[in-house]
Amino acid sequence: MALFGKPKSTVTNIPQKRKGVPGGQWVKCEDCGDTIYKKNLDENFKVCPKCNFHFTLSAYERINQFTDEASFEEFDKDMASGDPLGFKGPKAYPVKLEEDRKATGMIDACVIGKALLEKLPIALGITDSRFIMGTMGQVVGEKITRITEYATENKLPLIIIFFNHGVKGDLSNAKPLFLGRGEKRRSLRQAQGTEFIEVQHQP
Repeated sequence: MALFGKPKSTVTNIPQKRKGVPGGQWVKCEDCGDTIYKKNLDENFKVCPKCNFHFTLSAYERINQFTDEASFEEFDKDMASGDPLGFKGPKAYPVKLEEDRKATGMIDACVIGKALLEKLPIALGITDSRFIMGTMGQVVGEKITRITEYATENKLPLIIIFFNHGVKGDLSNAKPLFLGRGEKRRSLRQAQGTEFIEVQHQP
């Protein structure tokens, strides 16, 4: 399976054939070609029951899969990236941002907040690979810094779930600028002995 490119799933409108199953609620697995009832796929954590192909998950789907139901409270949801360094590439960075905002319904690639995990309070940060492949940018770096500070101040375990593909070519020069504060805060947490867990995911 290719690391980059479009997610391997398509919603297929199939005429209703089963009683109690509405039309347009089927998903075709492009890995094995099996057609799956969407509700069953969701209940199986977005994994194809036939071939074990893992479908792309949004940040919010990941949150819902492992935190206690209705316990997540998001922070800084409306924070939006600009183009402070004037990135150059085949397509202007502001255009990329606007396209992905329309495609995903998200403002940026990172979601942060607090939640309960088995009734225990945690701080949480997750990048969404659908939004410019979860690339570290202005907002992602700031949000990771803020949730790290929040977790440290409130003595909460911190879980960061991120899509690890390195930094895209058109952002590589900005990486030190965006990562600096977050890396310092993470080092501070480790020095204080608080719990910090990083989880890498594929799209």
